[in-house]
Amino acid sequence: MSDDERYKEVFNRAHEAEMAAADARKSKMLARSAFLVAVLTLAVTICDHWR
Repeated sequence: MSDDERYKEVFNRAHEAEMAAADARKSKMLARSAFLVAVLTLAVTICDHWR
């Protein structure tokens, strides 16, 4: 394996790791958003019930 091929392989692996990390951050953000929507919906339902 030449040096160019090794560098290309290392770059590709680093890029894949970066993409996986970005997907994980996006998933965490979506989960947090879904949780906040659920909490707000519950709060509105409780407030509406007490009226």
